[in-house]
Amino acid sequence: MEPKRKGGRRAAKQTSSESAASPAAAANAPSQRPKRQELPKATPPEAEVPEDMTSKDYYFDSYSHFGIHEEMLKDRVRTEAYMNAIYNNEHLFRNKVVLDVGCGTGILSMFAAKAGARRVIGIDCAAIIHQAREIVEANGLSDVVTLVQGRVEEVVLPDGIKQVCLFEASMRKNHACLADELASGCSPPVRPPRPQVDIIISEWMGYFLLYESMLDTVLVARDKWLTRGGLLFPDKASLFLVAIEDADYKREKMDFWDNVCEFSGRTPRTRKPIPHPAPHLSAWSHLAALLAPDGFDMSCVKRLAMQEPVVDVCDAEQICTSASCVLSIDLATVTLEDLAFSARFSLSAARNDYVHALVAYFDCTFSACHKPVMLSTSPRAPYTHWKQTVLYLDEVLVVNAAESLEGEIRVRRNEKNPRDVDIHLQLALDGEHGSYEVTQDYRLR
Repeated sequence: MEPKRKGGRRAAKQTSSESAASPAAAANAPSQRPKRQELPKATPPEAEVPEDMTSKDYYFDSYSHFGIHEEMLKDRVRTEAYMNAIYNNEHLFRNKVVLDVGCGTGILSMFAAKAGARRVIGIDCAAIIHQAREIVEANGLSDVVTLVQGRVEEVVLPDGIKQVCLFEASMRKNHACLADELASGCSPPVRPPRPQVDIIISEWMGYFLLYESMLDTVLVARDKWLTRGGLLFPDKASLFLVAIEDADYKREKMDFWDNVCEFSGRTPRTRKPIPHPAPHLSAWSHLAALLAPDGFDMSCVKRLAMQEPVVDVCDAEQICTSASCVLSIDLATVTLEDLAFSARFSLSAARNDYVHALVAYFDCTFSACHKPVMLSTSPRAPYTHWKQTVLYLDEVLVVNAAESLEGEIRVRRNEKNPRDVDIHLQLALDGEHGSYEVTQDYRLR
């Protein structure tokens, strides 16, 4: 996914070489297979890469810029999780047709090709696909990998893929309706033959798991092309919440707006009238008098800042409660409607501490593998480019060990921009040091 903002919280954690899902790449890579007969090229035909793209163009076509792909490829946890899930399960990929949704530079497509896939089709709407075609050619895999530019909802898969006829009623979702029609002697209308793929691979996850709604596209591809009993890589995902102590960073990023340009290092105090400067004082001297010791009240900006989650790295030592799972999805069965959800949660305090924010992170599982592979973005796991998503609270909660924070989270896509995520949070604590009820709204954009 596209880097939303640079982490300024603290130095990024080093990727652990001890990660269970991260053995050395060279040790796992299968040997290069001989070239096969060249297959027909995909449609639509390749377009010329624009040479005069501006920053505005990249804003609307952000995945066309190589820098985003550089960050994702250098995310060792992310890249090696996919590599191991594919390379260590050649028996699942051998002689199969694989679809890579949002292929980017084509790295996952090439993993699948080297794992023995008979045919790999990568789809991407961004202009980076032109470089991806060169990459595939340079690595001798163009006889297996075909890249198609366009939206999944609109593109036509290339020729040479198995075609099947399906009943108009979906075999995946409407078994009961289909059984009723057959029992009544009616024959449901039949769709024209459509191509089928055996496996769909995609790196669809966004910040907060659901930001940018790329999962929608994967579900379209699943319903449109995945054969009955086909596999998805990854196929399971869970979203978690945990509470953290984060006084220093909240003061630096949020409370900063309460008193801007206050350089004395002293805490703000009640303003006193500044007398009109004496005639012998310069304008700069008067300005200095206005700024010292107090700064300027810009708390209206703080209210805006508090409504936007911060994507950044959190230290495991900051975690002061248990974690609670608020969403679990199975990509084989999940629907778009399931991605708008509400969930209650309970966080048990692990020690006496202060709670400044809730942190969201996600795990993804490749459960179809012979030995399941886990990709985690937890603060306790090695660093990934997804970091964590921090929801700062207006109030600081004082908790004792074993006290519980009870809450509810409601998540919806934004009505004006469906790629943004609206988050409604309710949180309550009835503790020894006070009772709190917090209600806040956030927009991840």
